Amino acid sequence: MNKRLLLLMLPVLAACGTKGPKEAVIAGKFTNSPDSNVYISTAGITDTVALDENGGFVYRAKLDKPQLYKLNIARIQTMVYLNPGDSSYMEFDVTSPVDGPVFSADLKNIHQSIFSRRAAMHNLMGSVNTLYSLSYDNFNRKLDSIQQVLYSMIDSASIEPKDLAELEKTRTRYVILNVKANYPEYSAYLGGKEFNPDSVDYSFLSEVDPNNAYHLMFDEYSSLVSIITQNQLVKKPGYKELLAKSSGERLPFEFKLIDSMLANPKVRDYLKMNKLINDIEYGEFYELEGVVKSYMDSCQTPAYKQSVGNIFNQKMQLAPGKPAPIFVCKDINGKEYSLEDFRGKLVYIDFWATWCGPCRHELPYLEELQKDFKGKNIVFVSISLDDNKAAWEKMVKEKQMKGVQLYGEDAWKSIPATSYQIKGIPTFFLIDAKGNIIKPNAPRPSSNEIRPLITAELEKI
Repeated sequence: MNKRLLLLMLPVLAACGTKGPKEAVIAGKFTNSPDSNVYISTAGITDTVALDENGGFVYRAKLDKPQLYKLNIARIQTMVYLNPGDSSYMEFDVTSPVDGPVFSADLKNIHQSIFSRRAAMHNLMGSVNTLYSLSYDNFNRKLDSIQQVLYSMIDSASIEPKDLAELEKTRTRYVILNVKANYPEYSAYLGGKEFNPDSVDYSFLSEVDPNNAYHLMFDEYSSLVSIITQNQLVKKPGYKELLAKSSGERLPFEFKLIDSMLANPKVRDYLKMNKLINDIEYGEFYELEGVVKSYMDSCQTPAYKQSVGNIFNQKMQLAPGKPAPIFVCKDINGKEYSLEDFRGKLVYIDFWATWCGPCRHELPYLEELQKDFKGKNIVFVSISLDDNKAAWEKMVKEKQMKGVQLYGEDAWKSIPATSYQIKGIPTFFLIDAKGNIIKPNAPRPSSNEIRPLITAELEKI
């Protein structure tokens, strides 16, 4: 759609029909995007908006107060405030993320201010190692100085309406408090000392109201509430022992404490949703049916219930006993391999990338694992999710990597990555001789659990 025409239409779009003056509209265009959708989220709720053939989009929200949204596309995130009754337009070339988005209309100043302050804060903070190596007093003085600079940038940005400027000051304060909350653990690590969470004094977080549902639009706020509740959890008798047990045993304990600590139902629902989704995505999700049902019964926020339900149901497609998704990938010589080629054998799949530190850490252990089971009825398959295929080829050649080394075309969008719902790497799967999943999120090669598991499964063939 023509930009000038779209700008002329925005006030009409905002006012037409029955939506009234409280409808906020954001429209724009993403150029050179490899994605066909933009994901727009706030306070844990995400909407998927399709781009038109020119990369254009329009998004409408019914608001009674200003709301901060995150727009995610092509692994790039930008923030947008929507104000009730207002319209805004943006353009963003996703191949030039350093330049940032270009905004027009009512909210231009605040959006440009957000982008410029993000860069300024990065420069002012300096390296993580240098920042957290400072003494506590010097660290706090530096943070106070940075906060004042950022506040001054907000004041000089001529942000209208003024309540948006105050919201940005609040968000900035939350950013500073998050950096401060990380000091005990980071400084201990850099100083070669053991971190003891029981000894940390988080009393400075008393200024944070943990029941402010409106501020859930700030990721920095929800992070602080998580820190506050987690600090109480670690002090509860028996909690440390629960950490060694399954998430099915741990989560009910955590949920009970969250209910007792927080009065606002939406904040409670949000925190519990985040914890539950994290365990669904990265833990033994197939053991969480009871916890999910309990959450669905108690949750008072329909959008959060829907999110948990959708993610859990999708993840259950990869539960033990389910057919492993079929994939076809090529090795370094261009030879195609399919999961079907390995029928009759156990298959241990490693999703990894050359740039991933934890992935590289596992490589020597994976090589030892392959040696230990050489000649056995098992095949080791590694699927690279590198964007840079040349980097993968170079590493495979230089390290003479063993096993079946495959490349996932389109990296995180490849068929293996999407069908196996890969959210982070390294991730391992163990598949049986019939092509069914034995263990999603299987133990890593460096773990003590993987050899007994493989041995037991080999005996079943």
